[in-house]
Amino acid sequence: RFSYGTKQKLTANGFTKVGETFVGWALTPTGSVMYGDEAEVADLCTDNDDTITLYAVWQKTVTKISFVSDGGTVNAPTSVGYGEQLSADGLVVPTRGGYKFAGYYTQADGAGDMIFDGEMNVAYTGAWDKNVVTLTLYAAWTPVSYTVVYVNGQDEIARQTAVYGVEFDLRLATDENGLGIVVPAGYTFVGWSTVPGAQTVMFADGQKIVSGLTENDGDEVRLYAVYIKGDTLQAQID
Repeated sequence: RFSYGTKQKLTANGFTKVGETFVGWALTPTGSVMYGDEAEVADLCTDNDDTITLYAVWQKTVTKISFVSDGGTVNAPTSVGYGEQLSADGLVVPTRGGYKFAGYYTQADGAGDMIFDGEMNVAYTGAWDKNVVTLTLYAAWTPVSYTVVYVNGQDEIARQTAVYGVEFDLRLATDENGLGIVVPAGYTFVGWSTVPGAQTVMFADGQKIVSGLTENDGDEVRLYAVYIKGDTLQAQID
């Protein structure tokens, strides 16, 4: 109930309509919006105990879809109308170093409904029936796998599978439970290089790898044994 000369808020809309969004109130059944939801109004009537009827105004729901990349490249927002077919036009597969894209979901970490798959195909089946004006989709990622190949001279001596972002230790070269390399007489094994024949050590024996040696799925990272003449102490003194 309203009092003349006093501003009051309209009651919040409690109606719903499938496939449509409430946009406000009109004074006639086919009129334009005059008042928004919970609008502050006054003096809608001038006669005491008079009644005014407000009519809900609806429009077809159009969902604006935004994307959260979680460290990857970002797609611009897209939109789809209720009852229409969702399209991937204008969208591209996002990229992130060390990871493969696994789709866009309605919740983070691959939870909820998959809306686009890992190749940016529409995974949502049928006509769009989410009656919301905004929707945020979250990228899901799978870490890439790669292989560490240990090379001694010209010989490939071992392989080790690794996953990007998962810590692991390089295998010990001369330990009997490791690679079991036999060091040539007069030389000292000092570590590993990614360049054959190099004298510069890039990775120590048994070094812990924290993130990854490559960001590309299926890569082979070849590590070459590095030797110096004499023992390590003499090499450092020289």
